[in-house]
Amino acid sequence: MAKKKKKGIRLDKQTSINNVVVNTLPPLKFKSGGFFIDLTFEGLYYSVNVGKFYNFLKDQEEFIKNFFQIRELINKLKNKEFVADLIINNGMTHCHVISGDKRDLVLEAIRNSLISYDNNKNYEKFMDEIFGEEKIYQIGFDKSIRLIGTYEESYNIFRIYLIDYHHLVYPDYKRNDKNKRNYNYCPMKSCV
Repeated sequence: MAKKKKKGIRLDKQTSINNVVVNTLPPLKFKSGGFFIDLTFEGLYYSVNVGKFYNFLKDQEEFIKNFFQIRELINKLKNKEFVADLIINNGMTHCHVISGDKRDLVLEAIRNSLISYDNNKNYEKFMDEIFGEEKIYQIGFDKSIRLIGTYEESYNIFRIYLIDYHHLVYPDYKRNDKNKRNYNYCPMKSCV
């Protein structure tokens, strides 16, 4: 008896797997507080230098120290409502929308991190699709690290696209006393 062939999706030259796969998950609704934080962006840990902004680090030890600060920040966000607790009525001092020239700076840094991840692609279309008129937020607490990303209310997810280790998108001269020349460690490109 002959084996039956499994039917699958046939892709022609006009179709890509991206056009076939569809996300069918409904928006998440929570009874308890809290929102998800997405750290899966491909360019997240690539360091960039754009104008006066850079997120290179001094060395591997500084990356590890900052990684623990990020974990601490994420832990502080547990059970908080994104809009009500962080944004509305200045719920948290360092949590707000990034706009104007600062938004342009952030978008350029994100684009450059994507190019560092894979410089064979044109990311202009991707940047327009992802960010377009989307609000970009900064989240931070008492230490200098700021997490920058977008919030998708229907899925209750804050997607992080950039880490401002040195508080340079909105400079705070108490925290910005570092000599930029001493910072050339990129967690994704430096030898470990």
